Amino acid sequence: MERETEDQPGKSPGFPYTPPPPNQRRFYHDVQWDIADIRMLLGSDLPIFGSDSHPAISLRLRDMRRPITVLTGLDYWLDNLMCNVPELAMCFHLDGIVQRYEMVKTEDIPNLENSEFSPKEVLEVAQNILAFLKANCTREGHTYWLFRQRGEEVVKLYDITSLMETSSRDEEEGGKAQNPFARSVAVLFYRVARNMLNPPGSSSGSNRLSSAVTGEELSMAKLLLENCVRLLRDSRHSDDINVGSSACYLLADLYLSRSPSDSTPSPDGPPDIRGRSRDRKLSLNSDGGETEGREGVGGPLSYLDSKSLSVRDLRDGHLTFPRDPTHPLPSLLVTSSTDRARLALQSIAKGLDILGESLFVPRSPATSETPLAHTCGSHLLQKAGSAYLCLARTCTKTGKHGRALRYTRCALLCFRGSRECAGDGGSGGELLDHLLSWQQCGDLHCLLSRVSCSSDFEDFWLENPEDTPLVATATRLHPPEPDSKEEACLTIHSNRETSLWRRSYSLLMLVCLTTLSLSLSLSLCVCVYVSSIDCYEKALQLAPSVRLSEAQSSGVLLTLRTHFGSVWNELGTHYMVTASSLDYAKERGKVEKLWNCSHACLNRGLDLFTAADSTSTSVNRSSTYANLGCLMRACASVHSRLAEAQGSEFTSEEKAYYEKSLEYYTTAQQLLRHERVEPEFWSSLMCDLGLMYNTLARHLLDRPPLSKLTPVEVERKVMDSLLRSLHCIEPQLSAVDINSPRFPVIHQLAGESHYRLGCLYQKTACGRSSSCSAQKLKHSRSQAEKHFNKAFQYYLPEHHAKEILRLLLDKSTLFELQAQQGQGVRLQLKLLESALSSLLQCQTALCHYQPCHEHETQPVESQQETKEEVEEGRRSEERPESGGDALTSLLLTRLLAVLKQLVSTAMKKSDLPKSSSLAGYKAMYAAALRGSQSRSGTVSEQIQGARVCLETVTGLWPD
Repeated sequence: MERETEDQPGKSPGFPYTPPPPNQRRFYHDVQWDIADIRMLLGSDLPIFGSDSHPAISLRLRDMRRPITVLTGLDYWLDNLMCNVPELAMCFHLDGIVQRYEMVKTEDIPNLENSEFSPKEVLEVAQNILAFLKANCTREGHTYWLFRQRGEEVVKLYDITSLMETSSRDEEEGGKAQNPFARSVAVLFYRVARNMLNPPGSSSGSNRLSSAVTGEELSMAKLLLENCVRLLRDSRHSDDINVGSSACYLLADLYLSRSPSDSTPSPDGPPDIRGRSRDRKLSLNSDGGETEGREGVGGPLSYLDSKSLSVRDLRDGHLTFPRDPTHPLPSLLVTSSTDRARLALQSIAKGLDILGESLFVPRSPATSETPLAHTCGSHLLQKAGSAYLCLARTCTKTGKHGRALRYTRCALLCFRGSRECAGDGGSGGELLDHLLSWQQCGDLHCLLSRVSCSSDFEDFWLENPEDTPLVATATRLHPPEPDSKEEACLTIHSNRETSLWRRSYSLLMLVCLTTLSLSLSLSLCVCVYVSSIDCYEKALQLAPSVRLSEAQSSGVLLTLRTHFGSVWNELGTHYMVTASSLDYAKERGKVEKLWNCSHACLNRGLDLFTAADSTSTSVNRSSTYANLGCLMRACASVHSRLAEAQGSEFTSEEKAYYEKSLEYYTTAQQLLRHERVEPEFWSSLMCDLGLMYNTLARHLLDRPPLSKLTPVEVERKVMDSLLRSLHCIEPQLSAVDINSPRFPVIHQLAGESHYRLGCLYQKTACGRSSSCSAQKLKHSRSQAEKHFNKAFQYYLPEHHAKEILRLLLDKSTLFELQAQQGQGVRLQLKLLESALSSLLQCQTALCHYQPCHEHETQPVESQQETKEEVEEGRRSEERPESGGDALTSLLLTRLLAVLKQLVSTAMKKSDLPKSSSLAGYKAMYAAALRGSQSRSGTVSEQIQGARVCLETVTGLWPD
């Protein structure tokens, strides 16, 4: 029996539409009757009574003045037989007054007086009729009509479903055939499909498919709905329009609500109900031969697909009829989600076409009810928006952002038209899809701000004929406002000079800067960010109207605020990068306004992340705090460059910016200290913090604030900053992949911090201050050598050749100065050999050393060996890089100086460990002297000459 959802009186009809129930009566009994190998489900109105002595007995009233006929007896017998009732109670009366009762066994009914018949022959006829039906009623979902005209011996079986195909063929040929069964059959198809999709036990008012529906049932429902739409596509009757549009909606819901695995039929599924077998009729004569039957019963039934059987020959025994070949049911849904969404949109377009102009009829002001056509149109457009949203998400995953934005635009237009049809706020699910579409639109604008190409613009402006009617209907229902902010969000940005973008940009500036005016030329990237922000604001405006559970609502808001905050974060970063590319001295006002914009955007994003109030946003908040720290560090760097140009010491403005940067970085670090879910971001954050400490130490060292601090206090602050930098950086060295672009950067940062610490200890170790004790000098020398070795370990020759050369020169200077201060020839020789070893280690760095201005020649005059040259190595960091060969020239100078000292020191001591040591020193000095005489030529030639000289000296080193 059909299960229907009745509309409540006094309210607008529900959706999908429920057609009025046909005039039908309910049976008293539903019985299952087995005859031969055929099983049937029958309905019966037979009244059945029972008692202890007669458990089941049927009751019949008979007028004693009217005899019992064969048909009456046959009726009594079949009723009892089908209902499995063993006895019949016949109540005889005259004018309603009971005269007597008579009990008859069911098997004795065929022997009653005046109603004798052969049960065997009747059963044979019934079996033959049922076998005929079983053999020919093979098309699942079709409706058949078994008909026998009065006075005829031929029983004909008509396939009513095939009428739609004949009608379509006649219309194509120019005929005007009228199908009298089309409407009834279409409504029947719709009722059956609707009930299949919402079986008993599911929520009756739901527009969603029940999860209890099997794949075969879905396939059957799809084909029934398709046939329903084909039958009603040209009908203008109001009920037919509602049924047809509802069928299109259910078809679209089938495609969008089910995955492909849900609709896969079994291998032994029912036959293909879409295939039409050949028309045939069968009429058997008394000899059992096959002859041509009559064409039909005339009139409008003459074109029905029919099969017929002679009544007389039903008694001749069981007949075998050829069966049409069967095929498994086709899969309901295709694999691709894009194809499913496209099929859904095609069904929706048919539904809107069925509704026609009724969708645009204005509501009556006398009633508050929404017309049914408007309700149908609203649901169809809502479903179209969901299909477009599915297409947009698929394109986003494949990187087709322009096409995804076009689909999102179509989705939002459909949702807007749907709300216009409904005339109210819509349901929670509808508004949720609307909200998610605005969020998707914002995501796409954000993606386009990062990566966009010409194909994105081509995909957006590409017109798809299938989308035209849907978009046209939605636009007609809710015409757009030209040059509005909402329309700006629904297009791709290719022209940054339009007044629309300037207006949107000024609105953004009001949000960011309140009263601060800014007249900057717009970049395309900023325009895209503005539209993304507008989209998220539209989504947030819809959020309070979405009626969802508390958990669902919090999840939606969390995602939305997270995406919204990320856009503000990215826009703030964009302003910061733009400001760093400008010359502060020439465009000071512009740079400062960009800083203010960046700070305002980052704080706005931070507020959104904080409002989300979830542990999942800790990474986002930490990222925003890190960007704020980077912004403060950038501000400090600009002021540092100005101070350096003016020759002033470390200023209070720099100090304030660095302290604020440290505060932001520390907060970001604390947020992630117990949330190591993003190891890469944690590593990046710690490297940024280490860079900030390193930069602060460098500026304090280069421009010490001696007007406010003593040299000892400055040195203490510098060393503290460098140690903090190493504390942040060194744990990340093993975490960074060797192929990562950050690998050489982080190694350079660690090496530079150790190098600067070594220089500080070297300054103390080589100083002649009387306040330094011998123990302190020894400790300083040890620490200087330790940090130099660490720096050499972290520097990468292929990336940091210049830094390695400077490091080894300073390390050599450290040993030279110790040798000058040392007591004893042996100790001096040992220290000088250590200095020579440091210089010879420069060979690897020279292989990768590629200074600038390679085309220039830098002739260098030979220099006298003086004590000032020893100090030159210690001040190598402060030497101006005027020429590309400065380091190589200094390297050769230091090499000659060390070898000369070795020779002179060795000559003071006659009892050397090896008699050949002095000769070896002299040979090395001679080779170095010859190699250093050819310092002219290009930079590459000078570097090559220095490398050959070092190799020669290394080969002469005594064992």
